[in-house]
Amino acid sequence: MTIWFLCTVILAVTLDASVALLITDLIDAEPGAALIISSGRQQKAGAAKAKMLFGGRIFLKLKEGDSTKGVIYDLVDADLVLVLTDGRRYPIDDIRMINYESAEELYPEDEGKVQSGVSTFILRDGGVVYGLVTGYSSTKERFWQLDDGTRISTNQIARIYFP
Repeated sequence: MTIWFLCTVILAVTLDASVALLITDLIDAEPGAALIISSGRQQKAGAAKAKMLFGGRIFLKLKEGDSTKGVIYDLVDADLVLVLTDGRRYPIDDIRMINYESAEELYPEDEGKVQSGVSTFILRDGGVVYGLVTGYSSTKERFWQLDDGTRISTNQIARIYFP
């Protein structure tokens, strides 16, 4: 831990501010998590920059329009209430979308893939899985469970749309 902290401090001091901010997200990162670092210098002037999520963080968009970020702790109760590590609770029926990749809420390319009446899992490899969510495992290997027994690892998921 001491070596990692020292390396983080050295990198933060030697790199530009945008990279240093991304490095701070790594402190909570899961072991083996992929890291993509891009400097603001490589970006076109005036281009929008998506805030990447690290350390198991998610972007949560509610049906009423509010949004927040956090880390999923568990899915509890028969009514399926999503609990974040800071104690906030959101009934799954109130959630429109969970984004595992970035703090963005608009993905026009997903519109034709989302089906009504079931949850739609947009996978990082471009695949799509449909089903009704029945559970979430918050153990070391985190996954969502569907009504047909399918388990989808959170490492595979880009976004989830709820009915």
